[in-house]
This record gives sequence, C-alpha cells and structure tokens, in this order.
Amino acid sequence: MIEWISKDSLLDLNVIDNNKDYDVNTSTIFGKIIPGSKIGDIVYSLVPSVNQEIGRFVVESLEDNKAIYRLLETVELSENINDLLGIKGETQYTKLNPVQCQIIRRKSFQANKSFSVVQAVWIAGALHAYNIFYSKINPIYNDFFLNSSEIINLSQEYTENEVHPPRIGQWLNGDHSKSNHNILRARRSGTKVTYRLSSVGEFVDKTKPYGLDLYKIVSYNREFFLVKELIEFVDNEYEDFIMRSKEDEGELIKGEKMLNNSTILYGPPGTGKTYSSILYAVSVIENVEISKLKLEPYAEVKFRYEQYKISEQIQFITFHQSYGYEEFIEGIRAVVDETGNNISYIYEDGIFKSFCNKAKESDKPFVFIIDEINRGNISKIFGELITLVESTKRLGQKEEMEVILPYTKESFGVPSNVYIIGTMNTADRSIALLDTALRRRFDFIEMLPDEKIFAELGINIIEVDEKILKLDEMLKSINQRIELLFDREHTIGHSFFTKVRQQHAIDDLSNIFKQSIIPLLQEYFYDDYSKIRYILGDHSVNDKNLQFIVEDVVDVSRVFNQYIDLDIPNIRYLINDQAFGNIDSYIKISKGNYEQNY
Repeated sequence: MIEWISKDSLLDLNVIDNNKDYDVNTSTIFGKIIPGSKIGDIVYSLVPSVNQEIGRFVVESLEDNKAIYRLLETVELSENINDLLGIKGETQYTKLNPVQCQIIRRKSFQANKSFSVVQAVWIAGALHAYNIFYSKINPIYNDFFLNSSEIINLSQEYTENEVHPPRIGQWLNGDHSKSNHNILRARRSGTKVTYRLSSVGEFVDKTKPYGLDLYKIVSYNREFFLVKELIEFVDNEYEDFIMRSKEDEGELIKGEKMLNNSTILYGPPGTGKTYSSILYAVSVIENVEISKLKLEPYAEVKFRYEQYKISEQIQFITFHQSYGYEEFIEGIRAVVDETGNNISYIYEDGIFKSFCNKAKESDKPFVFIIDEINRGNISKIFGELITLVESTKRLGQKEEMEVILPYTKESFGVPSNVYIIGTMNTADRSIALLDTALRRRFDFIEMLPDEKIFAELGINIIEVDEKILKLDEMLKSINQRIELLFDREHTIGHSFFTKVRQQHAIDDLSNIFKQSIIPLLQEYFYDDYSKIRYILGDHSVNDKNLQFIVEDVVDVSRVFNQYIDLDIPNIRYLINDQAFGNIDSYIKISKGNYEQNY
C-alpha cells in the first residue's frame, strides 16, 4: 500500500512507520525520499527539480524498480530539516550535511555509476583549482599544478577507490599526456612526471567529460560539493581569474611549444640560438612560458640565468672535435704526488655525470646546455648514454633505464628533471648528417632569420641624407638569393644587424658587411665572387661606386709580358671600400635597377 507523507511529517521521524512504503506528493511535499533505497539508506539532495523547488530529494530508478521509501534511523532530526539540509532561504541552497553526503556518495558510486578516469581527473583538477583560489589572496597561473601521484590519490578519494591506481597511472602517463588532450597538459619537473590540469582552459570553454553527472557529490578537505556547484563556482567567483589567465592559456593551447627533456635549437648563423637557449633555460627553471620571458628586458633574464649557473642549476659547455667520453661521462686521470716522482690513476666523473648526480638530489629542474652540439662526435661523447637521454627512458618513467658505466662499474641513469638543450649551426653541418640515434632522441626547434625583429627593436627604418633603407627588405633579399644559389641552411641571421644604430648607421653597416657578411659569403661560396655579387645585388647596377665587389678586366698577356697558351680568366674581383660608406649601396641590395636608377 502506498501512502502519502506530508511536509510536517518529515520534520518528525516518530510519525514515520519504517515498515511501510510511502509515496510523495511531488507538487506539495517539500522533500522526497529516493525510490529504490536500501534498508537504512536515505539520500538528500539540494539540486532543484524541474519546477525549481529548492530542497527536493533526488529521484532515481534502480534495477528492481521497487518503491521502498525509508528514512535513516541513525539520523537525529533535532533541528529543523531546513537547517539539517543547509538551506538558508527559499531560493538558495548550500552544501549537504556530512551524514547525508556520505550516504549519497555510497549510492552514487555503485559499480555501474562510478566516475570514469577522465571524469575523476577533471573533478580532481576542478577541486584543486577551487582550493587554490580560496587559499591564496592572489593565485597565480603556476599554482594550478598536480603531479600524477596527487591526481591518483585525489581521484581515488572522489570515487571512493572506484578508480584503479594502475589504470589512472597508465592513462596519465600514456599517449594522452603527449597529445593536445583537453584534460591534461604535460610538463616534466623533478624525478616525477608532473601534469598540469588545464583547469582554466577547461572552464573557459565550458568543456567537461562526456556523461559526467552534475548531481554527483565529491568531497575535498572535509567539504562536500555537487559537480554542478563546481561549475557554478568557476562560472562566477572564478571568472576574474579566468579573464586574467585566458590569454596565457590560449597561447599555451595554440602551441607555445613546451620544451622536451632533450631539445636542439638549430638554424643558420645569427638566428639567436645561443640567445634563445638562455631564455629556454630560464623558462624551464622558473616554469614560465618563454613568450612571457621575451617581454622582460633581456638583461634581467640574463642576470637570473647567471645566478642559476652559480647555483649549478644550469651548466653550459661547448662541444668540439677533441671532446670525448672521458670529459663528458667518466674517465681515468693521472695524478702526480707532491714529490713529482710518483704517478697514480683515479676515476674522475665527467661534467654531465656530475651534473646528473647533483640533479638526483633535488626536485628542481636542471638545464644542461650544449653549444655547437654538432661539432662533437656524438657517438664518441655520449657512448651508451645516448639511449638514456630519451624522455621515456629517464629515471622515474615507466620505461626507465640504467646502464653500468665501463670504468667505475656504477649503475647510472639520467634523471627526469634534467633538461638538455643543444644548439646547432646548420651552416657547419646539416641536420640530415647528424647521428641517427641523436635525431631520434631529441626534439628539434628550427631557428630561422626573423626580419620582423628589426621593427620590434625600432631599427628597421634607416634614414641617411633623406634616403630610406629598410633592413627587413635588405635581409630578405639576401636570404632569398642564398636559398636559390645554395640552400636555406646557409642564410644570414637577423642578429648580425640588431646592433645597427640610427645615428651611426653607415659605420655600423660598413663594419657588419666587412667583418661578418662578406667573409661568411666567401666561406659559403668558396670565394666564387660572381655569386657573391648576385647575393649583394652588385650585378644590378652599373655604377661601380655602389658595388661591394667590382669586376676588373685584366690584360693577361701584358701581365706576363707575352702571350701564354693557358686558359687564365681575365677577370679579377676587388673589394670596393668606397661602397661600404654609401647608403645607396645597401638600398640597391633589395631595390636594384627595378625601382631606382643609378
């Protein structure tokens, strides 16, 4: 028999017969007991129903479809039910009483209704963001991080152990972490892999895992939340922080490349590889996007870089042809005693091994910079360690590896918190000629000439005697010709011209071309001056005063005082010093006869 329960009856447990099945008048009754509840269970919910009656109970259908209505005998309703449920008014609802929450959580996480891994991770990130927001007066973007072990623990808590740790661990460290998955953004720090829950990006786009029940309840620091409450939080209180961080998050999602554990910056001379390695190193140490560092004065970033070198968090070396395994990993060194008569031999750690051993003692990121990495014999220098620098083979990873070193017989591995940044000049050696093993284990970031940098520095327009030279057009013309006559790996970098000053433009340009550009082109084209003339636009003007390299016709027979039966070219090439002091000589590189008459 189904009987009705009045609102007043709910306030008095004594009038409820626990042996009866009850129905509820949905139009008039304040609360409803969940149908299908087991003996001893009751679930309260503050989620508004369709008609927005705050405080109604959730109605669920279980497999047996039985309408068993029962109140929890252990709950003592000593207060008004509104107070028990945390209702503060007709139109406002708050968190549940902890007793009710515990029961709801037990019911919500039945085997067929438990959180999926993705849902648990999303909720872990949302609640972590909630906690950070209210625990700090001015939260910053870098506060919103959780490492994989924290995510596993929190997700298990929220699902009452329904999420299996190995499964979520595999999910966190699997292919999802390397893709642009909208739940996680990968970062590596310390000996553990750290993954940033992209909470800001998630909430801005209002995206959430498919099928997530908004009325499920999760706990955090002994507080209880509906998933719906979390979403409302980030839509309201969290909105200001979202607006402040939206631009930064957008930059990250759009592809501000996060540095891999092993990365090589490669490009032609003068493209800022060493300059950028400093920025990348500081960005790793400070956990800041490189785009932000570029907004700071370079001198300030360089100062911090030097401080990190002093504290041995950053190490800088340069490879060369004679560099070997003994200097890099470990070797044997001869030691002479104080008398100078006896020699002994000791094992000595190389610079990279010592650096890695120091990094193992800390969770901070360490950056090892190898300048001119392609000038060394990679196989000789790295030896068996070439496998260990791979991200997945680092210590702390699922596929971590260690090797036995040949001299000391010690077991050695590369920590996950060691970042290797190499720089490579493609004019010295093409990337295609690099050791294949090295190419497989390093990420490569190409650094090309950037003509736009001149405008950013305010030096693009050079005006001399009312004549205008545009540095970007000049450099672009030079590099287009080099690409056609040689290749783009031998183009000219923008950094050669970044120190041109308006008030000393002619002197600066003259020194740059005499001391850097001309010698570089001579090296590239093996003193083939006819091609160099094409590069500099000398062929396009008849006025020899504007030609950096002039052709001089030689009377061969006169030189040798007689006719000789040899195939000797009768043209020689001369460097024209006069051209370096004329603004028109530089203008003609990009303009030539097409737009000006000389």
